[in-house]
Amino acid sequence: MLWHLFLEVLLLSVALAEKKYHWKSSYGAYVLKISRETIMRLHRFMMSIKDLLGLDQCPEHYTKYVLGDSPFCYRFYPNLCTDWQKVRDFCQYEGADLISLTEDNFEFFRELASDLTNNGCGNGSLWVGLTDKEIEGNWRFLNGEPLSLRSSIWSSNANLHDPNNDCAAMSAPDFYLVASNCTISYSAICQIYLNP
Repeated sequence: MLWHLFLEVLLLSVALAEKKYHWKSSYGAYVLKISRETIMRLHRFMMSIKDLLGLDQCPEHYTKYVLGDSPFCYRFYPNLCTDWQKVRDFCQYEGADLISLTEDNFEFFRELASDLTNNGCGNGSLWVGLTDKEIEGNWRFLNGEPLSLRSSIWSSNANLHDPNNDCAAMSAPDFYLVASNCTISYSAICQIYLNP
């Protein structure tokens, strides 16, 4: 958001400096006329500023991964062994959140989980950012995206209809999703989305 505002201010200042604007009284606003060449120069300049400032880089101890057009950073916390809400609070304190799975990124996180866990906390299971706390049986990721009960990323023994199981976890050893009691102690992978 701040990035786009900066770009708009930069475009406006260039247009005003080049005097390539006119007053459009019917709307009471300036209408900018900027050449494609100027826009391309500005884009290259903005990308160099973005690279220079490291705006598309991960925080320290996080690993960057790009899946399609969706770059993100992740960090595994094997020693963070607590309930769903405390794990989420910890991730948010780091500027991240619990991982949100999709059909596209599930295999990546599933393989990552199987490589990283050592059957320590919660037998190696990991909390994910998915819950049905608001409406029983209506599983939603923290960003509001729903997950169908028929999704292939649920374990065959997911226990989805138990009203005491409102939080989702990637369950060891196969790391498919299961519904779990939110007070059980598991570890987590925190995730930060980067703007592409």
